[in-house]
Amino acid sequence: MTDGRKEGPPHGPPPLPQAGKAVTPESSRNRSLLLIGGLGCGGFVLLFMCCGVLGLVIDGGSGTGTQRSRETIAEAPAESVIQISANQLFAEYEANDIAADKKYKDQILEVSGSVGDISRDILDNIYVTLKTGEYKLFSIQCFFADDFEDRAAELRPGQYLRIRGRCDGKFGNVMLKDCIIVE
Repeated sequence: MTDGRKEGPPHGPPPLPQAGKAVTPESSRNRSLLLIGGLGCGGFVLLFMCCGVLGLVIDGGSGTGTQRSRETIAEAPAESVIQISANQLFAEYEANDIAADKKYKDQILEVSGSVGDISRDILDNIYVTLKTGEYKLFSIQCFFADDFEDRAAELRPGQYLRIRGRCDGKFGNVMLKDCIIVE
């Protein structure tokens, strides 16, 4: 312009977007981040489950156990069996996984408590959980051989049991394998 005025940006705020117009890059980026975050969380849960299944497969299945292992557990001398309540065992693992593993992992435990679930895992292994508190998400998960099916069918939630098995540490639940019910 020749009148001596400088050209500059227009004065006043930019116009507001109208409804039904295209998505702005900023809102699109927020949706992308939300989607990525959701997929990341879902992926973590899937990884957690796969690792558990992989552990079961590598171990040969949680519930199958060998007859010899179950006989060893059933015939273990009383002084070598650690007697503990489900609540106490879980509390020790919650307080310090490392210390609890040093004390209990690969040891024969006789755990007492109330039955929570009687079911099968995704590999069709029979298990019974012992409750570890009224509102606890995790529990003591006791795996049995397939020949335990008839006995498992007789169990009821809330029933008090003593279960003997080999402690396999904690992966969410504290795991006992090659289990038997102590009469």
